[in-house]
Amino acid sequence: MQPKPVFELPHYQLLNATREAFLKELLPTWIRELDLKSAIDVGCGQGYFSGTLQSLGLDVTACDGRRENIEIAARNHLGVNFRVANAEDPALATLGKYDLTFCFGLLYHLENPFIAIRNLQGLAGKILMLESVCIPGDRAILDLRDEGKTEDQGLNFVAFYPTEACLVKMLHCSGFPHVYRFRRMPDHEDFREGRTQGRVRTIMTASRAPLNFSILVEASDPPQVVNPWATGWGKVRGSAHVLRNALRPVKEKTD
Repeated sequence: MQPKPVFELPHYQLLNATREAFLKELLPTWIRELDLKSAIDVGCGQGYFSGTLQSLGLDVTACDGRRENIEIAARNHLGVNFRVANAEDPALATLGKYDLTFCFGLLYHLENPFIAIRNLQGLAGKILMLESVCIPGDRAILDLRDEGKTEDQGLNFVAFYPTEACLVKMLHCSGFPHVYRFRRMPDHEDFREGRTQGRVRTIMTASRAPLNFSILVEASDPPQVVNPWATGWGKVRGSAHVLRNALRPVKEKTD
């Protein structure tokens, strides 16, 4: 008996169904109020969300780095313009500009996620919707991980996983003037804190112009750690120095 294709396994089906329900609740209003007509699905896999975006009335282009995924997607979703393209390749910009740039489940599979975000920024005519696995932590850092050689991982099977703070910072540094977190996300365990495991996934939106939707909260650029090399004693001395300067009386000017 042939094993099921990896994207048809139950955990993928449940994750995709909950993400799709979230999008179908959210996007019709955004499409109407932001006048979204075109979309590109970057890292589309076998076209699951490309079909979702098309069903919502958008003119959809989609791309993936694996030709075999694109061949399956093109058979399953007629009317979508499918292309073989690598999100980390600057040539991605030649695909044009789109009202909605969509990238779910890709970024954390990449060796160069910041290059990919710069490329996504170049495609985004109005807004970007981005979903990613994030590692825990408050600092803007990346964790290099071996992923395993299966068809649902990156092209080279090694990738940098970001913290959410890193994701926010990369979006700001790529040139997006507005970055947003979601107050509510899909109804799936990966998007919520549990008793034995923290939240695994996040969704963010970045835009050219301010967005005024109640589900969004603006995410400011995280502050940079001034001296990440400081030891515990060095941090104490640094804090004392800052406090001493703050309490130092200002000398009055004399003529």
